[in-house]
Amino acid sequence: MTLFEKRACFAYDIIEEGDDKVLKIDCNQCTFAPSIEDSDICMAKVMELLAQVSNVTRVVLVQKKDYEYDFAQTQILNEIAYFYRRLSKEQRLNYSTMCVSSGCERYLQTSYATMKRLISELLKSDPIAAYVQLRRLQRSEKIAEEAAVDKEEHRCLTSFSSVMDWIGDALEKTKFIQLAKPHLVGYKTGDRDIYRRLLHPLIRPDFMFAKLMASYPMEGEVLDSYSIGDAEVTIFGFPDDVKTLYHVVPPEFKFSEEKYEILDTARRVLSEHKPTKEEFVDSERMREVFYNIGLDLIQDLANTNQLTLSQEEVEELAHVLLRYTVGFGLIEILLMDPKIQDVSINSPMGEAPMFIVHQDFDDCQTNIIPTSAEAESWATKLRLMSGRPLDEANPILDTELKIPGMTSRVAAVTQPLNPSGLAFSFRRHRDKPWTLPLFINTGMLNSLAAGLLWFCIDGTRAMLVAGTRSSGKTSLLGSFLVEIMRRYRIITIEDSVTSDAEMIVRRNGRFERTTIGALIDGLINNHGYWYNMSDHEITGNSENIEVFAMNKEGKIVLARPTKFIRHNVSKPIYKVTTRTGREIKVTGDHSLFTLKDDKIVDIKTNELHEGSYIAVPRSLPLNNSELSQINLLPKVCQGFVEGDGLKTFLQEHKNDLVEIGREAGYTDQTIRRWIKLGYLPIQIVQDMGITNLNGKFKATWNSHPIPLIVHLNDDFLTFIGLWIADGCYDKNSVIISVGEPEEQALVKRIAKTLGVEVKKHSDDFSLMINSGSLRYVMREILGLKGTAYTKRIPSWVFNLSRPQIACVMRGLFTGDGCAALKEIVMPLASRALLNDVQTLLLLFGIRMRIGKKRRDGTINAGISTVKDWKKFKEHIGFLQGYKNKNVSSLCQKMSTHDSTDIVPLSVGIKQKLGTVFRYADYVTRDYNVGRAKLQQVIQETDGLLHQQLKQLAFSDIYWDEVRSIEIIEYEGLVYDISVSECESFVVNNIVAHNTLELPTDALRKLGYNIQPLKVASALAGKETSEVSATRGIRSTLRLGDSALIVGEVRSEEAIALYEAMRVGAAANVVAGTIHAASPYGVFDRVVNDIGVPPTSFKATDLIVIANPVRTASGTRRQRRVLQITEVRKTWQKDPMKENGFVDLMSYKITDELRNGNSEVLKDIAARIREYAGKWDMVWENIQLRADVKQAIVDMARKSKNAELLEAPFVTLSNDVFHSILDSVKQEVGEIDSKRVLFQFNDWMKRIVKQQNGHMEERARTHME
Repeated sequence: MTLFEKRACFAYDIIEEGDDKVLKIDCNQCTFAPSIEDSDICMAKVMELLAQVSNVTRVVLVQKKDYEYDFAQTQILNEIAYFYRRLSKEQRLNYSTMCVSSGCERYLQTSYATMKRLISELLKSDPIAAYVQLRRLQRSEKIAEEAAVDKEEHRCLTSFSSVMDWIGDALEKTKFIQLAKPHLVGYKTGDRDIYRRLLHPLIRPDFMFAKLMASYPMEGEVLDSYSIGDAEVTIFGFPDDVKTLYHVVPPEFKFSEEKYEILDTARRVLSEHKPTKEEFVDSERMREVFYNIGLDLIQDLANTNQLTLSQEEVEELAHVLLRYTVGFGLIEILLMDPKIQDVSINSPMGEAPMFIVHQDFDDCQTNIIPTSAEAESWATKLRLMSGRPLDEANPILDTELKIPGMTSRVAAVTQPLNPSGLAFSFRRHRDKPWTLPLFINTGMLNSLAAGLLWFCIDGTRAMLVAGTRSSGKTSLLGSFLVEIMRRYRIITIEDSVTSDAEMIVRRNGRFERTTIGALIDGLINNHGYWYNMSDHEITGNSENIEVFAMNKEGKIVLARPTKFIRHNVSKPIYKVTTRTGREIKVTGDHSLFTLKDDKIVDIKTNELHEGSYIAVPRSLPLNNSELSQINLLPKVCQGFVEGDGLKTFLQEHKNDLVEIGREAGYTDQTIRRWIKLGYLPIQIVQDMGITNLNGKFKATWNSHPIPLIVHLNDDFLTFIGLWIADGCYDKNSVIISVGEPEEQALVKRIAKTLGVEVKKHSDDFSLMINSGSLRYVMREILGLKGTAYTKRIPSWVFNLSRPQIACVMRGLFTGDGCAALKEIVMPLASRALLNDVQTLLLLFGIRMRIGKKRRDGTINAGISTVKDWKKFKEHIGFLQGYKNKNVSSLCQKMSTHDSTDIVPLSVGIKQKLGTVFRYADYVTRDYNVGRAKLQQVIQETDGLLHQQLKQLAFSDIYWDEVRSIEIIEYEGLVYDISVSECESFVVNNIVAHNTLELPTDALRKLGYNIQPLKVASALAGKETSEVSATRGIRSTLRLGDSALIVGEVRSEEAIALYEAMRVGAAANVVAGTIHAASPYGVFDRVVNDIGVPPTSFKATDLIVIANPVRTASGTRRQRRVLQITEVRKTWQKDPMKENGFVDLMSYKITDELRNGNSEVLKDIAARIREYAGKWDMVWENIQLRADVKQAIVDMARKSKNAELLEAPFVTLSNDVFHSILDSVKQEVGEIDSKRVLFQFNDWMKRIVKQQNGHMEERARTHME
């Protein structure tokens, strides 16, 4: 078909969009309106098509615009069309049957003609009128029947009346008529008002893919309205509903029909040119080229159509055309709204609207419904723009979307990670640091609180910002950085980041195998992020997730993370491979754990070398209860269920079954067969709400049934392991290659239990269980898929008890493993499967080494020590007797020094242990000390050395030697998890460390003298591979006059921080954040949990409590600074009992602050000559600072210039404030606050006026 070929009226296409079947009808050449509710002709033609085409889920009429009837509306139309088709085929309604052969022609000729007109013509064009007239005809026939004297006439009329009753009753049961009945009072034939009540198509220009509900909700209450360019935004609330609607009307919805036609033609012309990958990489240049082409094309089309357009109209059309060709459609309008923080688009497409997070109204749903076609278009563009894949092999894509005036981070997921297809999350995140004026403007704190904090920052106080998760602690700490004068040096101390890897997590009580990337992407996609700091997206633990981590004692425990972080990097990635075959890919500045000076410390990956030792778990506490069985009924989605119990149930619920069966499109004959034979399709079982049934399942009608309850006994689980080792499928069978008698016996027992047949395969070796039902259950329900190169242990196995997991391992080792002369080996082709086996063996404390790939394509793997052989024999073993005998022989070997399970102690410790060890071996020759040897001699040490060595000897850590390090250039996302107290987590069976959060890069760009430092974590001793926290903080003395900012105080680094506070290691402000909900919570955490002495805690000057506060309705949440509390210095043990905490502000100013009863503020004043002993001047200066911050906010609101609240202007205003302060002091000899404020306001007015003048000049130039 050529580009401009015209199609006949009501030409149609069937479009498959996932599960949707769309009937798209071209009405451009039709003379009637493309509206089912308004036009009887249109309705009749749609009904005829629905009667021809089955299972349509949406109807779209196209005439300049798209008029789309959604699934619910299409279903009620389908029901009428199905009834019309049924009546058309009904033999007893034929004239020959009803009138001629029955001998009733002379009595029924007129009535039959009326009935035939109703059901063959009126039913499809006006079913409501057809129903009303059928009922009238039915009543008149009843009257005639009662009046008939002639017996033959009476017989004919009675027969006709019964047919009329059947038709009328069946039509009345349709949903369409049920919905229409309440409105039939006063109805007149031909009136289509009822149709307008029932049918509400989504209308959009036909160049758009997205569906937009343009009409305002009738019951909505307007909460706010504003414009984004030419787009109109209205926020609606609803009575008796907590939801909020973000309703946008884009400018293209107000175009005339002539403009629509031009846009549609221009879009079709431009769509002939597909931008190349190179063009998409430079998206800014591509948009410019397409915009210029669009301008010329639209002007040419306007001239061709003899339509006069102004230059502004041409440009407007060109911008819209750009959005719907190489752009992202209506998403661009949403992202141009500065009040929108996130846009979420969930799958499946077309079933739910887009959702946003709004600055003023939190979570809102929009009036935009995306379509599958649009989603595929976005996915293609994102692939080209990023140069990264998005497919089943790579189901996650993170990239950046840049359009003029806006930058957004985009996350996209698809199958198999998201089973229902594509889903997207677009995020506008704050690249600039937060400021105190911004917080005043958003209501987090008031101007007096800002003035007080600013005064204390300039007064070089030690402060902790405390709060719960998602309270804005780090954002508030970031605003403190902006308030520090730029002439001072700022030193930040934080941890570094990690990348993605596989891990076992427990989510809501169930274990699952995932990747750190999929885990964190899923959390951010589903719940958004708390905040974005220097391009680090940080979210909380919204799904009760637990990860394996290493605690302070070196034990592997399940711990609940507090934060999940991701961000983009463009730097080398280090791929570290250990001797046991573990692999991890991390950034060079991310830390793993090693042993240095006989303490567990973190070490940067770029400081590792071949021969280094890193910490890996020697066991995992995966303690599950037994899972005895699986009920297939809720899990299967196709096939049939049968059983004697079902037959009885069906007979008892016959009426319900008939109704549900008919609704699903089954005939009465089929339904009667179900009842007679006692079976049902799965669809009907689920529609009837049957969830528990003692029956059998059949994948297809011809397949052999198996029990609905699958018992997870030892035999079945071992059979699962055998299949993973040597199993596959053909069309209707499960095939397992088993040659040993013990294996064959197990397969036959399983088949007998399931009541199915076993045959030998044509290879004369493998056994076949001929059951398509078993094949379906194993493949689709139990997840047993893949080839020898791609098989994995299914996730549900990780939720079994240890004895049950041992059975799966037994089957796997039976099929693919053996007990050789020197070790137990199991070479496999699937590296991922070996990783799973290595993880599950850790449940039993068994270490398996994964080696290199062999010539035959398999990868070596083996268990090599006597201790591990004994554990294998005790817990797992083989099915074959001779293999178990070989394992027993291995276990009889003399256990010598295990050269792999060592503790790499320092020479210094070995010298101290010289009386216990052989000095020549362990000191002179520097042999490593075995873990077992260390456990034996630990009792011969005492004191601190005893405790130190005891932790190392009895920890859950295995010290794995680094075999190789490969550096890979990488650009993309890396991930991290923050686990309070532990500060570690287990990925790829390796213990990894934590992250960075402060916006140092953004502040550096603003001219701040800022230096980030990385120091050791709380798990480190006094010395580590990096500079310790204490030494790092002390070193700030050598870095000049520096402010010290600690991203988060989690553990023992607090001791170092408090030392800095006490000795003045930083000659400026010292600040950090900590998880706590109150001042005493901070004390409890720092002193009782972390171990800072109470006297050291007194070095804290102020504690700022920030927590989210919910509105009275509970529907909204506002971050607030709740308290600013001073820590007094005169208490001894408990600041709560001894009045050591004094609130300076608790929402509002307290009397303590108003009356000058603040030791901290007095101490600041004592260091400033003009303020010493003069509380009135101190209070005046705090109020002056509050007035300055409020003045900035007021000016921003008055001038409608939000840039005045951002860091660049706030930083400049701070510099100007201090300059005016010094100038006034020199001029009048003292600080005159009124004069300072006057000069500051005067300066700010001049700046704003200059900015406005520049804007007006640019506007005049543009107009000219």
